[in-house]
Amino acid sequence: MNRYILLVSVSIIGAIFRHFVKKQSQNKTADYDQAPDSFKNIIDTIAPDDLIKSRVKIIENEIYITNSPDIRGADVEVFTVFDLNDPILNIYENENLIHRFTIESRDGYPDVSGRYLHSSIRVNSDSSVQMDGIISDDRDIYDKDGEGIRFQPFFLSNKESSNTSLKGQGLFQRGLHFSGFITSRNIRFICICDECRMSFSLECYHAGFSELQYFYSTNSKEILFVRYGEIENLPVQLQKDINADIITKVENQLPQTKDGNFRFYNGLKCPHCSADYIDFENHKERRTNEYYANFYLNQKPLYFN
Repeated sequence: MNRYILLVSVSIIGAIFRHFVKKQSQNKTADYDQAPDSFKNIIDTIAPDDLIKSRVKIIENEIYITNSPDIRGADVEVFTVFDLNDPILNIYENENLIHRFTIESRDGYPDVSGRYLHSSIRVNSDSSVQMDGIISDDRDIYDKDGEGIRFQPFFLSNKESSNTSLKGQGLFQRGLHFSGFITSRNIRFICICDECRMSFSLECYHAGFSELQYFYSTNSKEILFVRYGEIENLPVQLQKDINADIITKVENQLPQTKDGNFRFYNGLKCPHCSADYIDFENHKERRTNEYYANFYLNQKPLYFN
């Protein structure tokens, strides 16, 4: 697939961010639905080849990003294809390894080994980095409705404070879900733990559209879905006022779990070190606004009753 075709493709992954940027510039919504401002600065133009070469270099499955002050003001986008016989992508800032994303196999889809990731890598003028892609059996072509991957956006070292500010926040704030655009079930996220720095994959389910409330177990090893109306006074998605006494009564009716207890403010944990990734206990105001239930890749949700 040549460069021109890639630029005009209606790929669901490449279109996601552009749709988000244009919509957000026209339609301001509540703060909880906004990704950080830095994730809204994508442009549709592509930087000149010489600038791309000086900013982003790709060697097999390793991505090298130059972050020198003289080129930080440039927005660049690179299209490339990764061979997933090696399912690990290493990202370097200058010569320092800063992130390692592992692409795991997903139930119901072919194993990633022997397949390819058609991807877009965007380094923005505010030092934020966004990556996404579509897995394909063919190095040269991909199905725009195929299995998508959205990598957790991050900032380079000169904006490390922006990374720190996202610690424990929800996936809207982290730039993984977008207001006004429904995340498809065929897209998985690859996230980076704020503590141990290991990557892990998440699937998601739009609980609001399905009229479900979800509860994470103590260490997120289990997730429970409860349909609206199955428990009296069950909180619903986007509900404004949450009464602590009512929450306790609801929680007392939930089943036992092998992994502690199901609680309304249990956060989503890193599966490797159990650190809070989405920290609802310390960000209670985010809870009913985080209307996607997110669970580990290939994890099966439980249903009340």
